[in-house]
Amino acid sequence: MEKQLNRVKGRDIYVDFIRTIAILAVLFLHASGRWLITSQELSQFTPLEFVGWGIVDIYQSIGVIGAPLFVMLSGALLLQPGKTESLSSFFKKRWNRIGLPFFFWSAIYFVWVFAVLN
Repeated sequence: MEKQLNRVKGRDIYVDFIRTIAILAVLFLHASGRWLITSQELSQFTPLEFVGWGIVDIYQSIGVIGAPLFVMLSGALLLQPGKTESLSSFFKKRWNRIGLPFFFWSAIYFVWVFAVLN
């Protein structure tokens, strides 16, 4: 059996590569934190603080690509031309994994907001 260039042990290399990049991007975004500053605060920065703010800004710029990569990867994996699946079958398979948890946690959040946070 001939080994394909883009597959290793039955896994697509490009899918794992894109997923790895997306994971690292999201980690960069979350690790960099949020620096919300006003122009007045920016004028009071020391040169070292300004460099730190610039580095954080670079990390956040890198991290912004994480979520769109995950969305595009999900679309690429779901919309494979070789799959022949009816729309009803598609939604039935995903209802238990996505639909039910979504409605459950939405109800929990709804109760929390009105009961605890008034």
